[in-house]
Amino acid sequence: IYVFLIANGCRAEIYCEPNRIYETSMMPKDKKAIETVGNEVPVELIFLSGDTLELNYLIAFYNEKQENFINNNIDLIQNNSSMLKPKLDTFVVRMNRKLANIPNKSYRNYVSYSLASLQEKCDFKNREELFDKYIKHKPIVYESPEYMNFIGVFFNPVIVSLTESGVLQKQINSVENYQTYLISFSPNKYLSKNDTLRELVALKALRDAYSNPIFNKDRIIGMLESAINESKISAHKQIAQNLFTELNRMQVGTKPPAFHLPDKKGKIIRPEDFNGRYVYLMFVTSWCKSCEEELRLIPDLKKKYGSKIDFVTVFLDEDSAAFKKFIARNPKFDSYKDPTGWTFVHAGNNRDFKKSFLIKAVPTYYIINPQGNVQYSPALKPGIDLEAV
Repeated sequence: IYVFLIANGCRAEIYCEPNRIYETSMMPKDKKAIETVGNEVPVELIFLSGDTLELNYLIAFYNEKQENFINNNIDLIQNNSSMLKPKLDTFVVRMNRKLANIPNKSYRNYVSYSLASLQEKCDFKNREELFDKYIKHKPIVYESPEYMNFIGVFFNPVIVSLTESGVLQKQINSVENYQTYLISFSPNKYLSKNDTLRELVALKALRDAYSNPIFNKDRIIGMLESAINESKISAHKQIAQNLFTELNRMQVGTKPPAFHLPDKKGKIIRPEDFNGRYVYLMFVTSWCKSCEEELRLIPDLKKKYGSKIDFVTVFLDEDSAAFKKFIARNPKFDSYKDPTGWTFVHAGNNRDFKKSFLIKAVPTYYIINPQGNVQYSPALKPGIDLEAV
């Protein structure tokens, strides 16, 4: 299982195997690292067991070897030199020899498909051989991030070609039939005889298409709904469901995530408390200067539009004390003390919460309509005339 460990604004990654106990310690942050609200600073883990056959130790060993290979041959890679292939072949052979002596299946998958991705990126003329070696007559390894990454890399040219030719645009924007959409991938020689692989690539294509302005986003969502209902493969149903949830998050017309957050006195605030009214939802931190400057505009806006819209500010500080101190030094913001004040709640520096609201920076604003659906995502800053909005 591939796991993220999140603590104090840091993120570390670890592969966990069944029936193992892990003792780890996080390395300190790089002092030069740039921190943002939506992204933790990546750090390394120290494993205290000292077991050289443990999966993470083995992966670190391989990653070091691959990084050295890339650094030593960077000029050949960038220039697509013919001199690269014999060096790459030698590296692959050496890694596979070392792999033969290690029975750990997870590690074997990691190295095999990491090598496959490296070969695909470095040797574009070798696709037939790569397909035969790593994909043809092989099971799909859904649980391996390296396998799924390789599949994405290998089939990306297919998706690009179908996009540039207009085939996918026609299928998604006009035809809107999931089965016909899947068939549009059949002419590719690597996908013509494998329905399962074809659907996996087709689902990736839908994810890629969502960020491309030539595609209708609503039609893509409709395709994913069809995949959830029509796919015969449980893993693909789950992938489609995950994509559907991800792509619908905080989109106009959808329900925002539910929350139950305390204000400064511990009163729990919920979205349903504001049913029947517009809500201007603001995500900030106490240390953000631009947040404070923009919040100073809210009292006048509340006087002008308070009969039409509720204002709710969500603090993302780790420490609730910082949230309370901020309100204390800005008494005009405090609804308990001033009629021009409004609702403040504390969410903490919770990665899942920020992800659910697509918070990548502060301040971030949304407007929720009286029906409880997202009206503007993101919304304009408070300095813009809200009446026009």
